[in-house]
Parts: sequence; structure tokens; C-alpha cells
Amino acid sequence: MADRTRTAGQAMTEVHYDFEELNAIVVEADDNVIEQMKINDPELTFDEDPVRFPTIGEDSVNHNAISSAAARKLQEMPYGLELVQAPEAWEKGYTGENVKVCVIDSGIDENHPGFEKPFEGIETSIPWGKDGCGHGTHVAGTIAGKDVGVAPSSEIVVVRIFNDDCGIAYSSRIYQAAKECAAKGAKIISMSLGGPIPSWIEYKGFKDLYEDDILSIAAAGNGGNAWWSYPASYTGVLSVAAIDSDEEHAPFSQRNAQVDIAAPGVGVYSTFPENGCIICGGDTEYGAISGTSMATPHVSGVAALAWSAFPDATAEKIMEAMEKSAVDLGKAGFDKKYGHGLVQAMATIQYLDGAGFEAGNNGVGGVGTDNTGDFDICQDEPGWHDEDGDEFDCAFYAEGSNCEDYGSQYPYNGMTANDACCTCGGGVDLGAPADECTDVAGWHDAESASFDCVWYADKENCLYYGDLYEYNGMTANQACCVCKSL
Repeated sequence: MADRTRTAGQAMTEVHYDFEELNAIVVEADDNVIEQMKINDPELTFDEDPVRFPTIGEDSVNHNAISSAAARKLQEMPYGLELVQAPEAWEKGYTGENVKVCVIDSGIDENHPGFEKPFEGIETSIPWGKDGCGHGTHVAGTIAGKDVGVAPSSEIVVVRIFNDDCGIAYSSRIYQAAKECAAKGAKIISMSLGGPIPSWIEYKGFKDLYEDDILSIAAAGNGGNAWWSYPASYTGVLSVAAIDSDEEHAPFSQRNAQVDIAAPGVGVYSTFPENGCIICGGDTEYGAISGTSMATPHVSGVAALAWSAFPDATAEKIMEAMEKSAVDLGKAGFDKKYGHGLVQAMATIQYLDGAGFEAGNNGVGGVGTDNTGDFDICQDEPGWHDEDGDEFDCAFYAEGSNCEDYGSQYPYNGMTANDACCTCGGGVDLGAPADECTDVAGWHDAESASFDCVWYADKENCLYYGDLYEYNGMTANQACCVCKSL
């Protein structure tokens, strides 16, 4: 990223995007050109364009996906549809009619017989109506498939960013795709993708789209850890965790303070390309796979049902209704595994209609994130480790599935990890008034006292380092008001 007005006329290898509205351009240039630009104008800022993944690969959002058509034999309809109350909404006549949902993914099998409505695609260098990967077709089916979709009458807009090999795309391409969605009139942008590194362009771009009344929904990630995934963790983007048919947290689903809501993501049956695909595992036309990528379109579909019922509702109101009417799961109130809880279609519609669904009557109604960055500050119990030794501290429990595997065992000083560690759902609640924010007194990050909340007042520092360098159980995103506001 660079300031577009100051780079005009300078030698570059290639300009990929010119985001005039963000005063930024995306260029591919060799190191010598970049260094010369920095010398010519020290006020220019440069950021690497991070990658985003679909389902396949070790670092993928959904690398735990496993194909199995056998799941269909166990259910008259995909279990997720009933869990999110889709049939109840259909009975009232809400099917997603006249709502456009834009799927940014690997394309779609445009000749698949399992959809009510024709697709609208964005022409790029790779054809949107084909999907050798299979990921995009499966996601779109959960949104709008005739027998497998939450909102079967919704209109799917397709922006293809991943090739047939289910490879990578860059964050700048994600934002460009989101702009293309908006230009086609989509109210909902569904992104079953992500990566661990934030991007200023994505952050600012999705915040602007939300302010323009477009609701972006993204996968929380499949790392099975507490890391944040992007774009899901930005302000104005709804982060979706995965649960199974028993409404239990999926072990692969990432858990953190940015998770907003949960939806079915284990063994989800949906559409596959008729001629097979990389993730099909031998199945064609239909099959079941797992991941937060599969949870995300359930939420996108519920948003479409809600918007079909209340076309004049704002994106903010749709998001609020889904969060406030969700079924609370796990610990009482908001938590890092489920967010506000399991998304509910009919309850969302009733909330929007004012039919008795005030905060807390059908969901969280408690303290937690509202996706504007204001969440309670949690501090790990100072000095705690489990009874097996000081190497088994809260940092140990932040890795992988250690909370799930050992969090209720090995107490020390009367506390288990589930009591003592924020990442396990415990810790010391330091509180924070919802309408007033104060930096945690004396906090600085683990590097030195120089890196305090004043240093993080440069918001880009929050984006790049805000969830790193934890000190006294807190990162800058937890301790500094400017970071919490993003």
C-alpha cells in the first residue's frame, strides 16, 4: 500500500489496484524501487499485501474439511437448516426473495441443477461459472441451494478469486472483490476465507462498506487456537465460529474475542460441482465437508431471510438482531467459542419486528463484543500455572486444543485453566464501562515500556501488533482504547 498521489510517475513493475477512496494503490515492484520511493518521500507508508486462503492446505481456513456423502443418509434435510430455524422462516413466507448475497470464493458450477435462481457473476481473468476447487459451489449451496440452502430464493452474485487448485489470493483482491459485490447491489458479502495477518486496506475498506450499509460475514478460522483471522476480525465484519449437530463447539474452530456468532460447520451437506472437484473426495453434485467456511454461509443465509422480511433494515440492525436473538451456548453470556451464540432465523425476524426479543430474552443479553471493538478486558490470573509445573501456564493453554483437553484438570491454588486463563474462558475480569473507555494504567507490551498505549495510538500499530506481545495477560487490543475502537 502506498499513497496514490505521491507515487504518480514513479517507476513500478505493475500497478494492480488503485483504491482512490482509500488514497492507496497496490503495486508489484522490486526492492530497489520501493527503497527509492521511501527516499523520495519519507512520509509514504508501505505494507505487504497478506494472503488469504480458501479450504485446502495446512494454513487454510478450512484445512480440516473432510468429504463424506454418507452424512446425507442420516438426515432428511441438512441438520444445519433446522438448527438455524430456516424452515420456520420459510413457513412464514421468508425465503430470501430479492436479496443479493455475494460469494467471494472459487467460483460456482453455474450449470448445477440444485439452485432456484440464475447466478450473476463478475467477469475476471478466471471464469466465474466454473469451480474445479469446489469450495465456492458448496458455500453457495448452503446459502441458496433448493434443498440444502438457508435462503433458497436469494440471488447469488459470484466473484471468483481462487483458482481450481484452491490456492491463495491477496487481501487487496478480497477488498476489490467486495467493491465489485457492492457495485452489483449485494447487501451481504459472504467470505469463507481468511488469513492471520491484517491489512490496512481490508480494515478500512470493510469498515467503509459497513458504513455504506453492506453486511460482510467471514469465517473465524480453523486453526483450533485463539488467533484472530482476517477479514473476520475487523470492525464491521461478522466473525462466524463452527458448531456440530449437537451444538458443541467444533475443535478446529478458532476462539477469540472477535468471534460474533456460531453456526453449523461440521459435516455440512451441500452442493458440489457435477463433474467433481479437488475437495469433493470422490463425490459429485452433493457432499458433506466441515469447517468455519461451512458455518459462514448459514449466517449469510439467515441475514438474507431477515432482509427479505425487513428490506428497509440497516446492516447494523440486521447484525444486532442476529446477535441479540442467538441461542446462548457454552458459558452464560458472550464467550470466545460461540460469540453471542447459535444464529436463529425466525428469532432474528421476530427481534426486528419487536416481538418481545429485547436484549437477552433469547440470547446473550450479556457482556461481550458488539463488533465495534468494545469488549470486557480479561487478564490471566497472575502467576498461575497448573499443578504439573510452571511450563503449563496460560500461554501453554492458549495453544491448540489444550483448553478443551486439559482445561478442567490439574488445579493449582484452587483454580484450573478454565478458571485462570482468558483463552479458556476464565481469567480476571477487569471490566470497562460500555460508554467510556480508559487505557489500562501502566500497561505496555512485552517488548518494553516504550510500546505503551500512546505508541499504539497510531492505529496502524494496533492493526499489525495489537494482538501480539502480550504483557500481564493483555495485548494492546485488550489494554488500549484506541485499539479496542477499531
